[in-house]
Amino acid sequence: MEKIEIKKILIKLIEEKHQIIYQKNFTEVTNFFKEGIVDSIEHFDLLVKIERAFNLKFSNEEISSDAFDTLQDMSHFVFSKLQENINTE
Repeated sequence: MEKIEIKKILIKLIEEKHQIIYQKNFTEVTNFFKEGIVDSIEHFDLLVKIERAFNLKFSNEEISSDAFDTLQDMSHFVFSKLQENINTE
């Protein structure tokens, strides 16, 4: 899967969950925590949706990392995780 496809899926998940619009309410570098867009419970819910959408499983360390602070971070992390899964199959 290409990064642009990953980004589009993530944008859709974020927009649906938080009733916000990409480029109007957030950009690739908007920090969802610092801007108050997500709290810890919403963060966990979003991670579950990302796991389901991409058929991934995140470790506790990954969940606790800053890999999900921004759309850019999420896109990069999901792409890397998918590549990792391809290489281990």
